[in-house]
Amino acid sequence: MCGIGGIFSNSALDGSLLKTEAITKALHHRGPDGNGSFEHKNCLLVHTRLSIIDTSASGAQPFYNEDKTIVAVINGELYNFAVLKEQLLKKGHIFKGNSDCEIVPHLYEEYGEALFEKLEGMFAIALFDTKQNKLLLARDRFGIKPLYYTHQQNTLYFGSELKAILCHPEIKALPDWQAIHDFLSLCYVPEPATGFEHINAVAPAHYLIKTAHTFNIVQYADVFAGSGDSSGHTFETCSNGVEKLLQQSVGSYMVADVPLGAFLSGGIDSSVVVKTMKAFAGNQEVKTFTAKFNDSAYDESKQAAEISAILNTQHHELLIDETECTPALMEEVLSHFDQPFADSSALPTYLISKKIRSHVKVALSGDGGDEIFAGYSLFWYMDYIEKIDRFPVLLRKSVRSLLQLIQPLFPEKTRQFIKLINLSLSTTQERLFRLSAYLSEQDKQDLYTPAFAAKVKKEVQPTSRLFTLKPASADKKYRSISEVLFRNSLLSDMFKKVDMMSMKAAIEVRVPLMQEQLVNTGINLPDQYKIKDRRGKQTLRYILKKELPSSIVDSPKSGFAIPLDSIVTPEMSAYIREKLCSEHSRINALITPEKTALWVEQFLSKERNKTQMSREGLYQRIFMLLAIETWMRKYNLSLS
Repeated sequence: MCGIGGIFSNSALDGSLLKTEAITKALHHRGPDGNGSFEHKNCLLVHTRLSIIDTSASGAQPFYNEDKTIVAVINGELYNFAVLKEQLLKKGHIFKGNSDCEIVPHLYEEYGEALFEKLEGMFAIALFDTKQNKLLLARDRFGIKPLYYTHQQNTLYFGSELKAILCHPEIKALPDWQAIHDFLSLCYVPEPATGFEHINAVAPAHYLIKTAHTFNIVQYADVFAGSGDSSGHTFETCSNGVEKLLQQSVGSYMVADVPLGAFLSGGIDSSVVVKTMKAFAGNQEVKTFTAKFNDSAYDESKQAAEISAILNTQHHELLIDETECTPALMEEVLSHFDQPFADSSALPTYLISKKIRSHVKVALSGDGGDEIFAGYSLFWYMDYIEKIDRFPVLLRKSVRSLLQLIQPLFPEKTRQFIKLINLSLSTTQERLFRLSAYLSEQDKQDLYTPAFAAKVKKEVQPTSRLFTLKPASADKKYRSISEVLFRNSLLSDMFKKVDMMSMKAAIEVRVPLMQEQLVNTGINLPDQYKIKDRRGKQTLRYILKKELPSSIVDSPKSGFAIPLDSIVTPEMSAYIREKLCSEHSRINALITPEKTALWVEQFLSKERNKTQMSREGLYQRIFMLLAIETWMRKYNLSLS
């Protein structure tokens, strides 16, 4: 797990030493164990190292083939490297060490650009062929590891984080207002956008080819091409098949030459990963880690402790005190993303990653389970809305009018019913968008200043365009929803949050549920094998019930969040007001100051009668505005 960055130009590079130092400094936190670089007349590759497999000097990058005509820097882990290395050894290849990533230049010698199809794992790769003067940039199948690039004036700049590109003075930070319009609905910037014009993310399962005369983008795999075959199979046989794939995945993901553990939140996904880890641990104890909060409404440590006791892990409760969430930490985290990012669980993710670092260097997580096995409520909400469709339109509108009349008396109960009726009167695409969004298109238009509204009207498309559902068979409608989530929130929110926050703390997080065959099997299960009685992930629950009691396995889902009211100290209140309601606030160019001031005062005074939104919804909007404001100030951005 590391950081990579570099440049490829059509002409000779100037100031390579300064550029190397700038990239290394920008990515040092991702690889504090060492760094290396490769310089060619028109190509520069930089690597910062977090040593995980082969921690000796022989594991240092860049990696070369035997005659050093091919060079590569890699961020990530290749879980099938042992099999591939054995094949290469039989073909006569020579290796200097035991790193999983050393196979990459040798695979290129054998298979050329087809090498990426052979890799299993999470990776971002930069490979330079000196004979052909060609650079390849590749990203893993699901986009677990980040990789950004910009192609300007015949020069390609790239990096594991945006700061590795923006550190070059010749790269101008120009805002992408389509990305900001989308962010205001989703609280993340949907890839390939980054928030900056002309800077993009490499798409999952794609690679770029740059030569002195060409620049191309190639898709090397289609992770959703398989349709699966569960016909004639019972729920039990399908679930047992998933368990077997999970065992294969977790076993390969546990290879490391440094201490390894796992997140254990008390939820289904992390529990099934830990349960599976136990089978491979042998006499070694599995180390598990849970975040503990003082606020019982957010604390899942008790259930995690019960699971740990049953599975017999070496368990650690890591207290996250609300006093740790200071304005300084808020600023540090929001600034680190280099783009607007407003998933508030980034704060506890960073804090627990820092605390874990004193125990282990690698942690397995359960990310992806909700997307694969229909764990989110939006899956069954889509079903529920279809049932509402059966009632006449006039009746639905009449019920909505009645609920709107009594809404001031019962704001919490009526808001959701009104929302569901409104969604039943919209298209399927709009339904999924609204179930995934914090602000609708109309909500945003009501917030915009005249100047920003004019720019949006002229230049920007609706965010709902991202939520187009593919046609699906009657028993696999959830599959098409999963694909949308993979393209959007899993890629641009979940993976980005975990990568950025864990790597900021120099921790590698692995996601065994994202093994390709396991993903394809899971998303192609029939809908009835995924949700029962509005409770998703039935397959994973079945696997867990072999060792855990139903009282734990069937408990309600909880998200990973921080007690929001507890962190609003006088210092935090002053910070929020200065950032959003002062004469220096750049957000005022986008959002009407009156609306911002209303949200801030309602949030800080804990009143809700003027906003008619939940406390959590109000908090999310404040966090969203803080993310934009921090980004605009950091890069000196404005509307003009």
